[in-house]
Amino acid sequence: MVNGNQEKELKDFMGFYKIDNTVLIDDLDTLMNGQRLGRLKSDGKAMSWTEYHYMETIFDWLDGLATFYPELVTLYTIGMTTDGNPLKLVKISVGRKDRHKPGVYIDALYHGREWISASVATWIINELVTAPSRYSTLLKNFDFYIMPIMNPDGYAHSCNYNRLWRKSRKASGTWADFLGCRGVDLNRNFGFHFGGPGSGTIPCSLIYRGTHAFSEPETSAVRDFIYENRNVKWAAYFALHSYGQKWMTPWGFTEVKPVDYDELIRVARIGVAAIESHRGTKYDVGSAPDVLYMASGGSDDWFKGAAGCKYSYTIELPDYGFYGFLLPSWEIIPSANETWFGISTALRSIARMRSYA
Repeated sequence: MVNGNQEKELKDFMGFYKIDNTVLIDDLDTLMNGQRLGRLKSDGKAMSWTEYHYMETIFDWLDGLATFYPELVTLYTIGMTTDGNPLKLVKISVGRKDRHKPGVYIDALYHGREWISASVATWIINELVTAPSRYSTLLKNFDFYIMPIMNPDGYAHSCNYNRLWRKSRKASGTWADFLGCRGVDLNRNFGFHFGGPGSGTIPCSLIYRGTHAFSEPETSAVRDFIYENRNVKWAAYFALHSYGQKWMTPWGFTEVKPVDYDELIRVARIGVAAIESHRGTKYDVGSAPDVLYMASGGSDDWFKGAAGCKYSYTIELPDYGFYGFLLPSWEIIPSANETWFGISTALRSIARMRSYA
């Protein structure tokens, strides 16, 4: 990024050194201001995917779903953030409530600027709740646990102050607070090979890992919920992020592959083939170091390595970099539709194989 009054200087510099370059976004400010944030007051019956929504609207909608669909929806508040925002998780299940089917856990918005991830998560919730007969095979085989906003504080800051904010918002109590370097990268704070490659040690780093594993209320709430539900066999985990169009497997902390890597890749390729068949969107498939970069302390590694979830994935949603984090609102429905088609197709393959046990 460069200020408009420095554009000529930058172009002259790159021309002098013969650096090839392409302008992807001509006016970032206009693009950010053009992103729509809805003011819809949801009562649990109404939600739109033609615009992005404030956290309060999404939470109101989740509250309403639990009221209007009690036979399907159980709403949990699994913790509270530093700023006092709830960490809300939806369970969607058919049949007897005292019987636990294998669980599918989906979460989103680890990073405040990744708005599309929450929209995809709420789309999935809406599909399962309002059209359960369409997904009878999935609901027969799995209970779904979906957390659309993992980082409420960071999301609120992104919506109201700094659109490209990434981390959480907890002060570190160090010199970094005076520089505005608040927060932790929640996707470096999980306790499986915490502190390894691809995680930051200083608070001003965008990938700052925190002082110790599960130091943050958001990540420790997820850990506690999983441990409190030890009777659930976790069949699959999907962490929704943006951007880059990548379907990634563990491990993130090392280039060494899990022993069942071939099976993880087989299912991932089923998912990305389904996505591509929908409208031609192409995804890269592989471990995080192979298709993106090394990252220790991630949620997908923890779900597989510590929680025992066989099929654990991180999905980097559209696009491939033209809009980046600023995906226009008119892309929400196509992106959500194709992503859910890919995930649901992969889950049907997992259900047929029954290989998650």
